[in-house]
Amino acid sequence: MYKSNLLLISIIFLSSFTNISSGDPVTDAAQKGLQNYLVLIPAGRENLYGFSTGDDLKNCTVGKPYQLLKLSLDFYQGTYDPAKNYLSPGKEWRVPVVMNGDNRTLLTVTADADTYNIVDLGGALLSRELQQASAHTGDNDHFYILRIYPLSADFFVDAQTADISEASFTPLTSAIMAMPSLQNKPYSLNEVLPIIKASLDQKAKTN
Repeated sequence: MYKSNLLLISIIFLSSFTNISSGDPVTDAAQKGLQNYLVLIPAGRENLYGFSTGDDLKNCTVGKPYQLLKLSLDFYQGTYDPAKNYLSPGKEWRVPVVMNGDNRTLLTVTADADTYNIVDLGGALLSRELQQASAHTGDNDHFYILRIYPLSADFFVDAQTADISEASFTPLTSAIMAMPSLQNKPYSLNEVLPIIKASLDQKAKTN
């Protein structure tokens, strides 16, 4: 019964990405508006965006998008149930800006109906972390970022198959700082959610 519930959750979860998980409209929007955003970087502050003075930003391209995931309100306010699906896809992506094979910063792309637009540029440190975390993934894997807003914590999520139970959740630096019990290794969904829930409960008690 538990496995059946988990399989159903997996199908529902990944069916939400049928039209957008390929990244094509996101990547197209990012590439189209890339140079318009790069020219906005103030002279002398290139290092804040992952570049060095003298870099030819015209050589930049975009990498594989990471779609943002959120946890449902039920996860934050209710009692944790491993049979429930708490993940919710957002209409927001982080798209790496790549130069000479290295992630330098991130474009934020959002979707409104069928329209995709860049809304922000930044996150040099996060872009490098994501590149390291996804270095050994498959070409057809789906990339996500699970963001825990109350803890200011991010996880890199690598979905290799259509089964959500097989997705791996790797805590990034922000997550390890917020939840010191985490190690720098991939976790399954059922391993990581109780840790997040316990950290949220502890935070609520101390506030």
